[in-house]
Amino acid sequence: MLWRVAPIVSAITLAVAAVVRWRQAPAIIPLGMLAAAAMAWVLYAFVQRRRVRVSDETAAAIDDDAGLGGELRSAAWFAARVDANPWTGLHLDRAAAHLTRSTSRSSIPSHGPAGPG
Repeated sequence: MLWRVAPIVSAITLAVAAVVRWRQAPAIIPLGMLAAAAMAWVLYAFVQRRRVRVSDETAAAIDDDAGLGGELRSAAWFAARVDANPWTGLHLDRAAAHLTRSTSRSSIPSHGPAGPG
């Protein structure tokens, strides 16, 4: 995202700096623009960092390993959506319940620990 936005912000700031220089306005204007852009970027980065995202490939791999038949992958897709409704909640709750059962079963070893020898 930064690599897309930074050139645009730089070009706009450069144009404003040229106008400020030409009109002999205070030099603080383009510096203020850069400071505002930097603060906006920090806020955006902070908000994005707080979001937990699981890629579709990761959800599909976990789903295949757990044998959930696409349920976890579907729940990950619903969880990434902003609109929360009963249908979304149903998918998330069902996937969580199945994943919990699957995890409980797979965490119990089917045979004892390997002994020496």
